[in-house]
Amino acid sequence: FLNVAEGCYRFSHSSYADFLAAQGMMEYLDEKEWGRIVFAPEGAPYPQWEGVLPWLAARSNDILRKVKKSRPDLLLGTDALVDKLGADEICKAILEHAEEISSSVRNSPAVQARYYALNTDKCARTIRNVLKSTKSNVILDVAVDIIRRARLMSVSDLLVEMFCDETLDLSLRKSAGYALVELANKKQRSRCKKVLQGPMVNQLKGIVLRMAWPDLMSVEELTPLLGTKSGKVTDSFSMWLEHDGFVASLSRLSSKDKLKILSWAV
Repeated sequence: FLNVAEGCYRFSHSSYADFLAAQGMMEYLDEKEWGRIVFAPEGAPYPQWEGVLPWLAARSNDILRKVKKSRPDLLLGTDALVDKLGADEICKAILEHAEEISSSVRNSPAVQARYYALNTDKCARTIRNVLKSTKSNVILDVAVDIIRRARLMSVSDLLVEMFCDETLDLSLRKSAGYALVELANKKQRSRCKKVLQGPMVNQLKGIVLRMAWPDLMSVEELTPLLGTKSGKVTDSFSMWLEHDGFVASLSRLSSKDKLKILSWAV
């Protein structure tokens, strides 16, 4: 249990049912039988046993070894296992085996929700080293997800470099940009404006506008980006115009700037 307030506790695991199932297996089944029940013949864990595996891994080195290779994100399933292995070791395992895990698993909300436990200085150093050394798009993408979900603010300067790097894959630049929308400070947001002068402006424009408008961009800078009679507003940032606070931001403008925006809209 974890003490969350005076006289108030919560379970240190995500699911009491999974905990009870693991306890039942430990009590009634021989340890050598566990792997046969929870892993498919090819080595991947059965989905219905994923919540149980972290508890078994905390008790069995054989289960721990198999989970570390096949689904290292599951090692974040219990605080007990994180404390035993260390968040940094789990972070390294997730990155090391990222290319062996399907994109549908890597990108699932359930997996990404576990990354919050990697908010440590050691994990930040590991991520920083990986971003500087690897060329694998898959590993880079997982590293960006960890930065975003674990809110590793100290690594966000490298996200700026990724977002502004014209040689990188567009999907990676987008992932870095969406992470920066949540994590970047004012100086980092300002640096991202340089993307508007580079290639692939339309694909990245909405992300830059979310970071820069209205604090770091004047109306005179904004309106040429929104389109004219000869160029329609593109889909790449129509969501920003419609849903991401553009209209709400108008209340922060001076009367003069509001008229300029109204003139463009007309």
